[in-house]
Amino acid sequence: MELQDQPLSFSETADIETSSAGYAARFAGPVGRWMLDKQLAAVRDLLVEKPYATILDVGGGHGQLAPPLAEAGYDVTVLGSADVCADPVREGLEKGILRFETGNVIDLPFPDDSFDVVLCFRLVTHCQAWQTLISELCRVARKAVIIDYPTNASVNAIAPALFGAKKKLEGNTRVWRLFSRSELKTVFGGAGFEAAGSRKQFFFPMVLHRMMKQPWLSGILEGVARLCGLTSVLGSPVVARYEPMRQDVTDKLDPRSLSGMRVAVTIPHIDDGVLGCGGLILQIPDKSNIHFIYACDGKALPAGSQSPPHVDLGALRREEALAATEVLGIPRENVHFLDYPDWHLKKHASDLDSALNLLFDDIQPTHVFTPFRYDRHPDHITLSAHVRRKTIERKQSIRLFEYFIYYHWKLLPMGDIRKYIRSHLLIAAEIDRVSADKRHALSKFVSQVTVYYEQQHKPVLGEDLLDEFSRGPELFLRPAGPISDRNIFTIAPCRVRLVHALEPRLKNFKEQVLSLLQRLKNRIQ
Repeated sequence: MELQDQPLSFSETADIETSSAGYAARFAGPVGRWMLDKQLAAVRDLLVEKPYATILDVGGGHGQLAPPLAEAGYDVTVLGSADVCADPVREGLEKGILRFETGNVIDLPFPDDSFDVVLCFRLVTHCQAWQTLISELCRVARKAVIIDYPTNASVNAIAPALFGAKKKLEGNTRVWRLFSRSELKTVFGGAGFEAAGSRKQFFFPMVLHRMMKQPWLSGILEGVARLCGLTSVLGSPVVARYEPMRQDVTDKLDPRSLSGMRVAVTIPHIDDGVLGCGGLILQIPDKSNIHFIYACDGKALPAGSQSPPHVDLGALRREEALAATEVLGIPRENVHFLDYPDWHLKKHASDLDSALNLLFDDIQPTHVFTPFRYDRHPDHITLSAHVRRKTIERKQSIRLFEYFIYYHWKLLPMGDIRKYIRSHLLIAAEIDRVSADKRHALSKFVSQVTVYYEQQHKPVLGEDLLDEFSRGPELFLRPAGPISDRNIFTIAPCRVRLVHALEPRLKNFKEQVLSLLQRLKNRIQ
């Protein structure tokens, strides 16, 4: 666009300075380039949207983000408080790969939801009306806001005492504000947004890296800090992504879209397929090409229990599976049993690979369902890993869906791991109209819904759990190809892994204690 001849005057114009040549000089030279590369990498990591998404870069920084993102194919608009803010992106404007608008950063001249993503770098920390700025960023963002900010949970906590020395070194340093994660959570929450991931950039102060002027040395120091976990705790600045709060999963999986499709449902244990996606299956009109693949034999007992005498558990569980799949409408010839021992699927990895290859060669699935990659039970995790790898290795296009069984994680504040998954990766199947039918199918697993075993104090699937799984909706993770954990979760993957490892051990301990108490009670009686 053609820029205005006279700059406009607004109450918040910190971006005029951050877009100046003097400010950009702070990032000149090899060490400056190294720091900017780190920032760009963090942004790209959090920018899960595909190229051609629309991006508004508020303030524009000193042109460090807009040009490379525009060159990558994103539709980028830069907004600055005055025409001079266009100087850092002048080359991109001349090439026609991005646009520039002059406007008020705390009263953006765009309608609501105008852009897929809104970026704001080098600005929030310098803006006095930062709450209003954040509110405006959220107003015009459809999918996400990504900002950077210095955190007080870092060595920046002593920054005010060092401001004089920093200004003497850098020359044009202006006063800035440190933020806590909680106060940003409050302000973004007021605008209807929530945290959806972050990347902490440096453990050591950026001024130290500028003083050293040796990017290789800075790289070593920061690498060691990151390996030691210091950066994850005390890193700054923080590049953070915020997304609209998820009231519910809006994307719906229409069962009719699977009618006549070649669908393979891979199932670790006998009842998992009905629990995880039975309601969806019930609503598919043409089930002739739907296959249930059971990996394990069902012979494992609940913790602390004993099998009734003269009962072949493997045969019993197979009969239960066939009865349940009959309720779902799955043809008998489409039910496959691999019969690997419960709890020990990982020991049979090679055989499992071969069996899956043979079945996939025969079925040629267009859609595959498998347990969630962090579904806690070792058999679930093993089967999911093998199936996900198969869908990637095979040449034909396969749509993968991961269903949830063990989604209640009590050590997480919200208690449900699905609430920590990025909303655009989840899809829901509404099952209200087949709730009773799903409950009927689950009732076929008699050994699970009743106190069936000796020394068992409660059913494996109690009434509350049956009600919950029968109500729905059934949720599925739908990764688009290989995807890293940090692009799945809105919290640090290391936290997910820690809770994932710790909680089952605590649960098993609790079950053992309850079983012991039950035995003592029986003896006393």
